[in-house]
Amino acid sequence: MKTFAVSLLLICAVIAFTVFNTVCIVGRSNEMLAIADSLPQTKSDFEADIPSALEKTEELWSIWDKTIDRFAYTIGYSHIDRADDAIAELYAAAKNGAGASFVPAAIKFRDALSRLKRLESFDFESIM
Repeated sequence: MKTFAVSLLLICAVIAFTVFNTVCIVGRSNEMLAIADSLPQTKSDFEADIPSALEKTEELWSIWDKTIDRFAYTIGYSHIDRADDAIAELYAAAKNGAGASFVPAAIKFRDALSRLKRLESFDFESIM
């Protein structure tokens, strides 16, 4: 009976950790996606307000840097590396004022982040 109780306690702990981790990741992903969606969508929009784009990109970089370790608990590194490469490209383009490479990097990051979020969320798409 003690073994069953300990097993039940451990399974509850694993489920609690999984739910907590998922809620944190989805919340951070939503926060980053909101910022990424507010980034300039065209080269001319980027060039019109480079300081604002740089500020948002630095905020994204900061949140990503704090969150990447949490993603590593449950998501494969190939998915994480894709998003990490995209945010690095985005940050470099923003720092250099390169609108031509900023917009594709922003699209790539949004796509990679939305895939990470889909892998972590509780829905049928992430199961199948």
